[in-house]
Amino acid sequence: MKVLQLSQQFPFPETDGGRIGIANIYRGLAKAGAELTFFCYNKQEISNSDSLEANKYGKLVVMKHSIENTLFRIFKSVYDYKPIYIRKHFNDKIKYELDKLIDEVDFDIIHTDHTAMAEAALYIKNKTGKPASLRLHNIEWKIWKRYADELIFSPRKMYIEHQAKLLKHFEENILKEFEVLIPITQVDYDYLKTLHLNNKIVVASAGVDTDKWRAEKIIRNPNEIIIATTYGWVHNVDGIIWFIEKVLPLIKKQNPDAFLTLLGKEMPERLKRYNFEDVKAIGFVDSVLPYLNKASVYITPLFVGAGIRVKILEAMAMELPVVATSIASEGIEASEEDGLLLADNEYDFSYQVIKLMKDKQLRNVLGKNARNLIESKYTWNSSIAVIYNAYSEIIKSTYS
Repeated sequence: MKVLQLSQQFPFPETDGGRIGIANIYRGLAKAGAELTFFCYNKQEISNSDSLEANKYGKLVVMKHSIENTLFRIFKSVYDYKPIYIRKHFNDKIKYELDKLIDEVDFDIIHTDHTAMAEAALYIKNKTGKPASLRLHNIEWKIWKRYADELIFSPRKMYIEHQAKLLKHFEENILKEFEVLIPITQVDYDYLKTLHLNNKIVVASAGVDTDKWRAEKIIRNPNEIIIATTYGWVHNVDGIIWFIEKVLPLIKKQNPDAFLTLLGKEMPERLKRYNFEDVKAIGFVDSVLPYLNKASVYITPLFVGAGIRVKILEAMAMELPVVATSIASEGIEASEEDGLLLADNEYDFSYQVIKLMKDKQLRNVLGKNARNLIESKYTWNSSIAVIYNAYSEIIKSTYS
């Protein structure tokens, strides 16, 4: 099986959920026996170590291209019929690079990561006649709609709402052009079925490498709350500030020794200013595993998003009970008994965290249950098997 994988970003190092998902599909398909060509955009130079890592699994083709929402792009998008999220990922220069790619690479199927790369994939499909699949890491228009719903009435809210409508129209119309659709959750699968599409649709969840994400040398501090995330996405920052300002003071009333540890890249100054006794803003670290082994409760206070939060799965694999909002936990089929506790306001959130902090036995039981759930439902090996088998069937029917 020869696979052409299209991505809007270079996935190494695996520092956020988006990169983790793309990298593990690339790595997993290669380990399953596929011959891969990986085409992606990247605006910066790639380090030798990251390039070597990528080339372990297939042929790497990188196009220098920025997908930032610049002021110029935003201004143009106000009058555009196509959403900015789509427009910035496809243009004539990209067509030129794809034409060269088609001439140089042989492949049986096109794997497309995210709706962002849909136009690029269909351009190649129409030129070559090869089947194409779309990996829906998220239903993108839902993220924009939820973002708009969180804003007060303003020009910004009106703009985001308009973009959400454009993106919904684009996504629902382009989905039918792909032979295979691969949503990440049952929630997204159910949504796709309402569109009455004729494609093959299979669910392949995000997953965890359970050999890597394993709790060892555990010395848990019952007072430590932790989150590891990427702060380049504004909604992650907003959620953490909400927790620090609204939830943490309620927790401190019950447990004066409680504190929050923040890990992750691109931490903004507005978060660093909370770096005092109750908040340890550590930022990027080479490995989060030792930090997760020391904490007792993992949190994900997110109010805008879709798909699956891979960081929650990783924390659960590390035997950490998780307190998360409904949006953050969406798509993860787990109950409180499995170590995933839900809360959508500051009072419920503080109650769940305090409950875990006070009860070591409960933390241990839920942590073990969380690990068992990940091993049974959310491994990359099982997800890659679903994708590989779907591709085998499509290739067989296309070329037989």
